[in-house]
Amino acid sequence: MLNSNDFLTMVLDSIEHHIAVIDQHGQIQFVNHSWLSYGEKNGCLTDIHWHTVNYLKVCQDAAANGDEFGLAASHGIEQMISGQIDHFELEYPCHSEDEYRWFMMQVSRSMLAQTPYFIIIHQDISSRKRAEDQALELARLDGLTNIANRRRFDEFINDEWNRCKRLMLPLSLLMIDID
Repeated sequence: MLNSNDFLTMVLDSIEHHIAVIDQHGQIQFVNHSWLSYGEKNGCLTDIHWHTVNYLKVCQDAAANGDEFGLAASHGIEQMISGQIDHFELEYPCHSEDEYRWFMMQVSRSMLAQTPYFIIIHQDISSRKRAEDQALELARLDGLTNIANRRRFDEFINDEWNRCKRLMLPLSLLMIDID
């Protein structure tokens, strides 16, 4: 039983992370139940079989349309396939109209009968990202007055300085001490 495909599929289908296995050309060879379920819930290619999809091409197409995360994913996967790197990770947003979502993509290499395969795992890290955003926001505000603090000012002035420098515009600053 331990060597059966049904047993291995059962194990992979029990994992909540979205898992896909691609070959060295980027062609999807396997997806688990979580991958299928996410696709169905989000209208992602639900009327076709996943093994007809080239995952690498999907990332490349997203990059060609200006998606910086698609570009990073395609470069990382290409480096994995060419053997330049052994592991690849990428945090990326996948927001919907009604939901704030972030995922961690992890890609690792495995061999079966002298043939390389690449396991792609997408883990939902939305709750962690919300907590990080909340902590960052708290770090930028004065706890007593709930007004932006010096850290936020430094970030803002740096961003504005770079924007004005890039657009070749002047920057004016007025400081008033409320005390």
